[in-house]
Amino acid sequence: MNKDILTNSSLACMRRCPRQYFYRYEMGLRPETDAAPLRMGTAFHRGVERRDPETAYKLTDDLEAAIIATMLTGYVWLYGNEEPDVETEMPFEIPLVNPDTNTASRTFVLAGKMDGIRKIDDTRLAAKETKTTSDDISDGSDHWLLKRYDGQLTLYYIAARYLGFNIEAILCDEARKPSIRPKQIPELDEDGCKITVDEKGDRVFLKNGKPRQSASSKDGWVLVSRTETPDEFAVRFLNDIVERPEYYFARREITRLEQDIDDYRRELWQQAKNMIEARKHGRWYRNVGKWSCGMCEYKNICLQNITVNPDMPPVGFVILQNVHPELEGDNYDSKETPSKTAATIA
Repeated sequence: MNKDILTNSSLACMRRCPRQYFYRYEMGLRPETDAAPLRMGTAFHRGVERRDPETAYKLTDDLEAAIIATMLTGYVWLYGNEEPDVETEMPFEIPLVNPDTNTASRTFVLAGKMDGIRKIDDTRLAAKETKTTSDDISDGSDHWLLKRYDGQLTLYYIAARYLGFNIEAILCDEARKPSIRPKQIPELDEDGCKITVDEKGDRVFLKNGKPRQSASSKDGWVLVSRTETPDEFAVRFLNDIVERPEYYFARREITRLEQDIDDYRRELWQQAKNMIEARKHGRWYRNVGKWSCGMCEYKNICLQNITVNPDMPPVGFVILQNVHPELEGDNYDSKETPSKTAATIA
């Protein structure tokens, strides 16, 4: 009998909001276009696999591609000379086990994909996890506190050991996305002077006849400017990485006690029982709130109580046959031209 797959993503979705889980994993309803964080995270992950700053291949937005290419350049600069991992890109499918009887679920299996297995300190093994984030990744930040009970990392412990790797830690590679953004650059005339214009668009000059080179909100005068190009931004971003790499990249060993692992096994079993109960009665309640609904792609459908016909999904949505596309094989076309060239570190 084919069993249904539970992943860290689907479990987290069910905890966040059962109705969201229903749309995403029971119906297979997904937006036609991935959200920017997911697109950028996937592109960065693929680039890390190949140690290749040019691997922003799925990003059609020039700025997104420039950001990821530059982050990859910084990552390779810091870590490019390391020994290769023992194993890379390790998909897994393992039993969901009742912690009291040690018997496997007849309904679900656990699945996912670890970034790899790495040897640390010559003798110890660790599973590797690479992520992009907008969080503060400095020592003492909440980002690392949350890792203490991050279910995905505990699941990696369980999966790695099931596959025969007696890991002692999770090696978390965190890459922080830039807080800086493209800035406005003043346009210059043929003499290299900034251009100030009034409300009518006419150039403003000083009393001595020289061109004014500063704005004045009081008088309605503005500097003619343009937005920094992705290439220009990439250079500025790369310089910032070189000046303070610890702001953008952090690596920590995260461990689990045996009690932590046992507790998580029990949580998994409890969540599976909740899913079976929801399926049995067709009850997928909404978890309505600012944090749960604010970023939810289904909020307009859900909060307006729109009935979704799987044969005719709403505009902007599709129905996926495989509700776990993250487990599919890599369909990267190595011959595809990258969308953006990265700046380089000498």
